[in-house]
Amino acid sequence: MANPISHIFILLLLILPFSACDRSKSVSAATSGIEQSDSIPEEVKKLVSIVAEDDSAAFSTIVSYPLSRPYPLKDIETSEQMRQYYSVLVDDSLKSVIVTSRPEDWEKYGWRGWGLKGGAYVWLDTEIYDVSYLSARERMMLDSLTARDMGSIEEPLRKGWSPVKRITRISTNVPTTSHITLRQWFFIAGMVAKTPSFVSWSSVASK
Repeated sequence: MANPISHIFILLLLILPFSACDRSKSVSAATSGIEQSDSIPEEVKKLVSIVAEDDSAAFSTIVSYPLSRPYPLKDIETSEQMRQYYSVLVDDSLKSVIVTSRPEDWEKYGWRGWGLKGGAYVWLDTEIYDVSYLSARERMMLDSLTARDMGSIEEPLRKGWSPVKRITRISTNVPTTSHITLRQWFFIAGMVAKTPSFVSWSSVASK
């Protein structure tokens, strides 16, 4: 008498190839509009294909570095960093938007290149140079790091401000471990953000 577990194993072996085939057909159907469009450049078609396959290595080769992320998140400086960060940057929501995008969702904006849905998600020319979209994980990281920065200034100063940049000053006149005091933090009104913003300023001695 055959073992029930062996029956289950054999059944799985029979089902998995069909499941993979169905996924492949689904992806192909979703991207066919972009792939067959004469109005869409090869760079966009390549992006859609790579994201559809979840190919982080290939994705890292079509990015212009550094790829900026909003402070206090760190910019992505290299292709290796991108391969590691890919799953954070390209979550299911962004993947769905890119893979199911239609030719009319992409528009050429002169020297700025191509934008997806008005540039709300991604910008590229010959390479991806900006990802406007923030994934859920990035938003969580952003909130956590922002709270950390805000916690380092006096409470009366926190309301109505948000960190936009940390500037490091190299100086030969301060001890190695010296830092500018809290009262020497440099505040500026946000030019881009709708709310006021601050820039933190720390001093690091040159070696």
